[in-house]
Amino acid sequence: MKCDRMVWTKRAERGVFEMKFSTLNTPRAMAVELGSRLRVARLNRNLTQEQVGNSAGISRYIVKELEHGKGKVEDLMATLIALSLTDQLENLLPTQKVSPI
Repeated sequence: MKCDRMVWTKRAERGVFEMKFSTLNTPRAMAVELGSRLRVARLNRNLTQEQVGNSAGISRYIVKELEHGKGKVEDLMATLIALSLTDQLENLLPTQKVSPI
């Protein structure tokens, strides 16, 4: 499994694959995919985990954990701010109107 994950990650970094969240059927798989995308976004900005952590006010270890699909929502938000990706949150869950039953 680890070997397959490494191959998948390397190919994803080169833009070979585009995984759709709708095709993933477990929260863990979705978290791993989100972490992978976070890592690619960091690498595209030529930043180290340490630099992102410092900017986000979290440790390098927490950045590493987020990139592996683990961690707290608050730390993810801080990392998105550090990477200037907060505009992407609108796509995650758009504002919805309340529809009474």
